[in-house]
Amino acid sequence: MITCASPEYLKRAGFPRTPADLDHHACAALLTGSANVLDEWQFVKSDKRETIKFTPKLIADGEALREAALAGCGIVRNLTFNVADEIAVRGSIAGSARLGMSGPFPIVAIYKSRDRRLSRVNAFLRHLAHAFQRYNDAPARA
Repeated sequence: MITCASPEYLKRAGFPRTPADLDHHACAALLTGSANVLDEWQFVKSDKRETIKFTPKLIADGEALREAALAGCGIVRNLTFNVADEIAVRGSIAGSARLGMSGPFPIVAIYKSRDRRLSRVNAFLRHLAHAFQRYNDAPARA
């Protein structure tokens, strides 16, 4: 996960220096596939953990949050791979690494444990863990 906004938004509204500064910004919440609204963000910096709960100006899925950030609508927290091209290639979204982060967004695999093809399932899970590793600060786990 990364907290980010467009350079235009940050120029207009200012760059948040601390998580508490987000109270004065337009923040957008991620709507998960299970209809949960992630309107609470955790930050960690120098072993200090801080949780910020906010009233979202927008609630949307990952793709719509990416588009909202690109359009300068506010600060979003999105999966790193959803905005990696915009950060690396075009520089049209700026990540707020100075605020710190609490870790990755959990990705969950659900499968029947009694499946005859469990070795194939485990191989697929290892593949996914490896594929997503570059977006995660933590070691890969299968």
